[in-house]
Amino acid sequence: MTITGDNIKKLRDRAGMTITDLSNATRVGMNTKKVGRSTISELESGKALNPKSNTITAIAKALGVSIGTLTEMEVEHEYVITDIEEAMNIILSQENLMLHGQPLNEEAKVQLSNNIKMALQFASDSQKRSNK
Repeated sequence: MTITGDNIKKLRDRAGMTITDLSNATRVGMNTKKVGRSTISELESGKALNPKSNTITAIAKALGVSIGTLTEMEVEHEYVITDIEEAMNIILSQENLMLHGQPLNEEAKVQLSNNIKMALQFASDSQKRSNK
């Protein structure tokens, strides 16, 4: 995939849109031709490498982002995490973990981890009591 194609896919998924939804959203006015599903699919897969500027403009507008967001930088994948312990491990494993704009030192990370673990245990115990 190209950066543009990868970004289109990530942003489309983030918006909860299918390729058909995005294609339909690219039609702005009655006399405007929408971007075809096959074009979007080819962009996302990297098969179409040189899209027309009006195609990129229409897709960006439909996704509610700038053209630069589609073409110039890699959009971060948005994680959907449903397990709290997994989320805690991911957060605490980050190299530059910050709180209020300041990097956390190792002692603060340990304290945060311990407090989160205590809160998780409390929530788990509470859940068990309510299920009885």
